[in-house]
Amino acid sequence: MSPDDLGFTFDVGHANTTNAIDPFSKMKIDHVHLHDNNGQTDEHLPLGLGNINWERTMQAFRHYKGIFVLELKTLDEGLQSLSYLKRITL
Repeated sequence: MSPDDLGFTFDVGHANTTNAIDPFSKMKIDHVHLHDNNGQTDEHLPLGLGNINWERTMQAFRHYKGIFVLELKTLDEGLQSLSYLKRITL
């Protein structure tokens, strides 16, 4: 295995707290965690309730073929986020 074979888990919410979504989204990503926040703390809000630009973020993943994990507090928040993703990506 070479360093070029290595990827990483990209946590969009964590990256937002350090203003690093754009640079990380250009790297070799093996796995993606999705949750929203207001850029200050790791709030794990449903998608669309924080300040992440999800349309832009999901466009960066247009060629990604891996798994997306919704990291939320309740099943209802997960369903709300899934519905939001469908609205902005279809």
